Amino acid sequence: VSVFHEGESQKPADIPISGTLAECVIQDGYCLVADSARQVAAESCLKRNGFRSGAGILLYDSNQRPNGVLVVYSSKIMEDPEFVFSILKLISVRAAAEIERQQARLNLQKSERKSSLLMEKAADGIFLLDSLGRIQDANPSGLHLLGDPENVQGQPIQSFVQESEFLSEKGDIALQRVRFRAGGKPRTCEVSSVRLPSGKMQLIARDITDRLLTEAKYGVIFEGANDAIFLAELISGAVLEANQQCEEILGLPRDQFLEMPFTNIFPEEQQRRIKRLFDYFLRQRKYGRGRLRLDFHRRDGSMLPVEISTRLIEDANQALVVGVIRDISDSVRADQERKSHLTTLSLLEEAVIELDQSLRVRNVNEPFEKFFGAQERSTIGESFPQLVHRDFRDMVTSALTSLLRGRNRVRLRFPVLSAETGMSWYEGKFIAYNERDRTAIRGLIRDTTLDYISEKQRHFAAYHDNLTGLPNRTRMEEDVQKALLNAEASGQKVAVGLLDLDHFFNINEILGHKMGDRVLALFAEKLRTIPELKNGLYRWGGDQFVFLVDQVGAMERIRELAALLMELIRLPMEVESEKVHVTCSVGVALYPDDGANLDEIVGQADRALNYAKKQGRFNYKFASDLPKKAFYQHQLSIRNHLVEAIQNRHIEPFFQPIVAANSHKIVGMEALARWPNTNGLGKVGPDAFIPLAENMGLIADLGRTVLEKALDYHSQLKKSGFDLELSVNISRRQLFSRDLARTLQKMVKEAGLSPSDVVLEITESIAMLEVENATAHLLDLHQAGFRLAIDDFGTGYSTLAQLHEMPVDEIKIDRAFVQRINTGEGYRILQAITGMAAALGLTMVAEGVEDQASLGKLEDLGVHSIQGFYFSPPVEAAEFSNILKGNS
Repeated sequence: VSVFHEGESQKPADIPISGTLAECVIQDGYCLVADSARQVAAESCLKRNGFRSGAGILLYDSNQRPNGVLVVYSSKIMEDPEFVFSILKLISVRAAAEIERQQARLNLQKSERKSSLLMEKAADGIFLLDSLGRIQDANPSGLHLLGDPENVQGQPIQSFVQESEFLSEKGDIALQRVRFRAGGKPRTCEVSSVRLPSGKMQLIARDITDRLLTEAKYGVIFEGANDAIFLAELISGAVLEANQQCEEILGLPRDQFLEMPFTNIFPEEQQRRIKRLFDYFLRQRKYGRGRLRLDFHRRDGSMLPVEISTRLIEDANQALVVGVIRDISDSVRADQERKSHLTTLSLLEEAVIELDQSLRVRNVNEPFEKFFGAQERSTIGESFPQLVHRDFRDMVTSALTSLLRGRNRVRLRFPVLSAETGMSWYEGKFIAYNERDRTAIRGLIRDTTLDYISEKQRHFAAYHDNLTGLPNRTRMEEDVQKALLNAEASGQKVAVGLLDLDHFFNINEILGHKMGDRVLALFAEKLRTIPELKNGLYRWGGDQFVFLVDQVGAMERIRELAALLMELIRLPMEVESEKVHVTCSVGVALYPDDGANLDEIVGQADRALNYAKKQGRFNYKFASDLPKKAFYQHQLSIRNHLVEAIQNRHIEPFFQPIVAANSHKIVGMEALARWPNTNGLGKVGPDAFIPLAENMGLIADLGRTVLEKALDYHSQLKKSGFDLELSVNISRRQLFSRDLARTLQKMVKEAGLSPSDVVLEITESIAMLEVENATAHLLDLHQAGFRLAIDDFGTGYSTLAQLHEMPVDEIKIDRAFVQRINTGEGYRILQAITGMAAALGLTMVAEGVEDQASLGKLEDLGVHSIQGFYFSPPVEAAEFSNILKGNS
């Protein structure tokens, strides 16, 4: 019998009919087909096989549901239908049974495939054992538990067991704990086994090794903790679990503690506080955390200060409270000792202060209250930065916050304004320390008001002329530099006038130098009466004075000022009852018309002054009045060629080594712009072409060209194994441009470098021009990963407070100070600079070092790096490579 089921041919069924009545009817064979065979036309079958008649009957399974059709064809005419159908009924029973058997076999195969898939994917180990406990099959997880042996089939499962422990039996399932030998790493499992109807046994093993390790670990923590730990029900307060320290700290046997509600161990007045905490948990379950301090009355009558920390935990069944009771007697004792210590410190003249993490005052001694004008009130709990002058609060906050972030110590100088003492200045040294796993701050503050006044007097003497009281040449140069930078930003002009007394040497010769000094002082007073010169008048030296007028809109304003000056000077001065006629000549130059920097402007004013003298003295001349000469033609030629040089990228970076002070090894290099090929103009130094580029608006293009070439060369050095820092200068226009940080990051990345490889140098005068704006731009660069340096340090106006607020990493000490190190005054100035830098944790680089003696003194002062002609001038890239390789 050919059997077809669901369109697939099955194994033929063998039905014997020899010697039966069916043999007479079915002479040519018969077919057993599924439901789909009903669609086959009987006529086509008859014709194709030569059959002349046929008969069919439905087949039924054991539940009397149709499961097929039996059709019989004959080459003869079936003359007795009843006989035929009786025979078909006999055959149909066997045929239906065969279909049902095949169906059962297919279902079994599907079930086995599903079971096999589950075994393969199961995380638990699954084993099938025969009646003797030998392994017949195992899934991958099971094999892994056994150490992944090559062949386990037929091996006793017991041969892989190191030890076992019977746990329980639930019906037909037995539960035990088994430790398998897993290739040198035994694994502990929970094993459930069940006996199958076939007599075989199925084992399911769950690996609990990691769980047991975790339980053991937390068990050690629970029992080994120095604090008392308990677990209690939230609603009833019943203690479910407690460690040994509960007995030690509370003085109460643990078994007795477990028999009572948690709150009952406290006196009645303290129970109310505990219950309020539990009630809080019941109301605010999602904010399940609380802490309180109290004095615990132990059973032996002693008092123990404790801190109770509680936390609510919930699962599907119940709400629990985990509590930690900590003995804080040592902490309380320490607080008492600290207060006693502060009482002792109150005998000091210095103020002692302790701050918490929020910079609020925790403890102070008596001088502190006096310093800060708070004898009538307590400062405990107040914000310390709010006690200082409002202009210094941000600086103080920033410095103290840095201590909380890991800085070792800071030194601050700040004023305090109070009704009792007025404006006073103080210096404070602050350190961070850890107390009960929290960082706090302790400080010592001393009154430096007298030192501040003395320093201001020294500063005045350094920047003013003793004879006339006018600002001196040093102050003039700084003010002019600042005025030029402001003028560049605003687009207005600046006028600088140079005055020289006519024939003043005659006064000294005739009246004496003492009278000459008196004349100079009175002349300065006369100049001060001109309102426009009140804040811009300086003594240049000898018998020369300088005036500065910024924000000049029209040239006529300066001409009117010069004419007014001539009229005022025409009047005689009375010196010790003697009338003295003193005249002067004046030369005036304007920025940017007559020059791009201080030297050019002053030089042009000096030329105009000499021209005025040649024209008969007692008059004034402007630089624009000078006859045009080859100098201006040369300047114009330089401008034209400079434009071409920048556009054609002919400006090159030269590199000057930066050397470690302690080892004299090269640790960095500064890229300096040079114009090596000037097309017949002669040597044009950076002091000439860089101001021109700034004046013509080309400084950004020049800077980009130099930076790109310097980065490419630095990348080559790094690939060759030289790990150096590259220092580059940033102009004012570049610093205040948009997206500078993003642009520089892109350039550095394209060169295959990191921002941390590059030091950006900004001159002190630029950084101090617009402190807040500059600080914001510097912060963007610092956050982008670049190191920042203040160049020409000491020539600007930075204060300690301003420098502390800026995100700078190093200072480069100006060559003017370095070259004066061998003088007493110069050495003291450098001591002050290096001391300030060290206090702020800044790296120090000294520029312009040219001799061994200066080098030695700088090393003694703690300067980190050296730069100057003593080691090498700026050189081309190829020469610098030779220096690095030791070939030069």
